[in-house]
Amino acid sequence: MDDVEAQAQAERTAWLLERTQQQAQRAQRYPDQLFWRACANFVRQQDHALTMARGEVDGRTWDHEQW
Repeated sequence: MDDVEAQAQAERTAWLLERTQQQAQRAQRYPDQLFWRACANFVRQQDHALTMARGEVDGRTWDHEQW
């Protein structure tokens, strides 16, 4: 993943996390707060999975034994 893609991914993740945090703070009921916190956790997990998948593709591309 190049720097531009990494920066864009980081910005999207930060934006989503900020929005989920705002919604959790605005939520009146505890189950709603939990929902938004779970959404934030999901965003973090997806960001990590995407980063790992891109790294795997980069690693396989540069692995001369698999060419």
